[in-house]
Amino acid sequence: MGKPSIVEKLTEHLKFPISREADAVYLMVEIRKVLDHAYEKNNFTLIRFYADWFLHTEKSRRLLYIEPVIRRVYEGIKYQIENFPLSVPDRLPIIGFMEMEDLQAEMKDLFLNENLPLTLFDNAAWKAFVRNAIGVLVDQPIINPIEQVSEFRFLPATSGSVVGIVYFTTPINNTEGRNYFYKFGNAD
Repeated sequence: MGKPSIVEKLTEHLKFPISREADAVYLMVEIRKVLDHAYEKNNFTLIRFYADWFLHTEKSRRLLYIEPVIRRVYEGIKYQIENFPLSVPDRLPIIGFMEMEDLQAEMKDLFLNENLPLTLFDNAAWKAFVRNAIGVLVDQPIINPIEQVSEFRFLPATSGSVVGIVYFTTPINNTEGRNYFYKFGNAD
């Protein structure tokens, strides 16, 4: 199947909200096909990472492209742990990761390049995609993405909420002791 027919199928698929995990997987698989047909391997690298993550039970290879994202997340967590409760920023990088903001930006660039409909990036549509994407990624850890983090994973949670955990290779010290992991979550 060539790129034009994949783009046509994607355009048709994007007329509907991403309301099931299967829809999120289909979207990522088809986007990956577009990338493989039309772009060098060093273009849209975060989309490629996520497409691979969707399809593997764990991600322990080719982590170069998620590394800057996880590094920002780690630095934000470290700052929060070391400075709690004195100084915590309003918005931590872990929230952006949980909401897949970096992926959203790169996907929007690709959609603009390919003249795909931008309806996925409306607030409610993107939240639905993220909710279903995370459902796919539950218990599919990222292993050793950076030296300081041994594992990141989303954990099963109630419908409409996200729970994640970041395990550190060495503990982060704070006034209450040593933290070996960080749990986070949200609810719609």
